[in-house]
Amino acid sequence: MKKILLLTFLVSAISFAQKKSEIDSKYFLLGTLSDYIGRNQFSDKKDVIESYAAHEKPLVDKLDDLFSNDSLIIEKIDSDNFKSTRYNLISKSINSSLNSLYNFKFSSLTYPKKDSIFNGKLKDSILKNDSEKISFLLGCLSRFSVNYDMKLKRKEFCLQFANSISKFNLAQKTISELGFTISKVETLKNIPRINRVYFTVDNSNYKIFKEYNLIGIEIQNNLVNYFSRSKK
Repeated sequence: MKKILLLTFLVSAISFAQKKSEIDSKYFLLGTLSDYIGRNQFSDKKDVIESYAAHEKPLVDKLDDLFSNDSLIIEKIDSDNFKSTRYNLISKSINSSLNSLYNFKFSSLTYPKKDSIFNGKLKDSILKNDSEKISFLLGCLSRFSVNYDMKLKRKEFCLQFANSISKFNLAQKTISELGFTISKVETLKNIPRINRVYFTVDNSNYKIFKEYNLIGIEIQNNLVNYFSRSKK
């Protein structure tokens, strides 16, 4: 009888652990989207979700893995200059689903094509459960974490956003709603304006946050290595 109870407990524990580590790909991707002066969308490019730089290839690979069963196209724009190489994520249906989480307003026209540009701000209360909230924060951490030349406390993470319209505020709110601890919030009044939030997570989530933070570390190392090579 004891063996049966122990086996039942182990199966339940494993099942619970697997459930906690599941990533909601939509909200993870949302966390990676740029919020530099909001989210810009072009009327003639409704299928382009986001563009990632060459040094962000580790994140592009992770997104490719998460959306392996979806109709997501990754378009590489090659360039002789490493810094100019881009990866475009393309899917009309996924982009439409993500854009439904924003309120858009007309911003300007491009020249000379006169294509309309719309600027988006995240809606309120778009993250409905813990899975969506954690996935969103992991997406933020993968692209917007700061580790290089930073004096972080043990088990502390830091998110940094430049000229953020709504993502910085949503990140802070989400961290608090999950019961994590915000240790510091700061604004660097330079150009662009930089907002940072420092936080720690509970023990049950630390492992997965550390795992996705490694993507951010790799991205930063790639960028540092590029600039080091270019100076030689």
